[in-house]
Amino acid sequence: MESFFGEESLFYQVFEGPFAVIDQHLDITLPNCHDAVCLMLIICITRKHQLVMCNRQLSCLDNYFDKALMYLWPRFKVVFDMYIQSLYQCDAKTLWIDGTHPHHIARCYVEFTASLVQLNAECGDGQLDMNLERLQSAIEFLLVRLAQTFTTTKLQHLFLLNNYDMAISVLKETGDEAKKLQKYFEEKLESNMMAFVDDLLMEHFSDLLRFVRSHVCKLQKTTCQLL
Repeated sequence: MESFFGEESLFYQVFEGPFAVIDQHLDITLPNCHDAVCLMLIICITRKHQLVMCNRQLSCLDNYFDKALMYLWPRFKVVFDMYIQSLYQCDAKTLWIDGTHPHHIARCYVEFTASLVQLNAECGDGQLDMNLERLQSAIEFLLVRLAQTFTTTKLQHLFLLNNYDMAISVLKETGDEAKKLQKYFEEKLESNMMAFVDDLLMEHFSDLLRFVRSHVCKLQKTTCQLL
């Protein structure tokens, strides 16, 4: 850089105006941006540029990139928190759809999360991992509330099963980056599958199940007494 500009200070004098314009643009546009994927994409692009400049051993833009990230991360956090709050505060009754097929909000959540997971794989940041866990808890809370609007436990479990299965299908396409989240939904699917099967058996073979369970309990008590 010095071979071109002669002195490093000359570089900052030349680009002082463009940097000021960019800062002003960020000040105006970021408060009106509510797209978390867009913000994360800009963060990743900025990090990529940082890496390129570092590999070229050019430090002239370090302050600019750091400042840009200081603009972007707080706004991303605000927008992400808004998403989470909306899931906790929404009225499940108004969102309820008469059917056990996957809910459109659940699909939006999974596709949104898959996008962020893939972007995070490129520029890896622990901040996003923690936020995704919070979002995961929020969507699970909403799904349970939506399931509770069904009149029978069988339909409740079926609704959850369909949503978990949809989530797994989408996450499988995301790749290894989403393995952790995929495993979480697989565990939820398995536990609800057992409950769903139990509901079906109770519906058709309730007397037989009660008989078996009562005798199993008696057998366990007898075994414990003998031991």
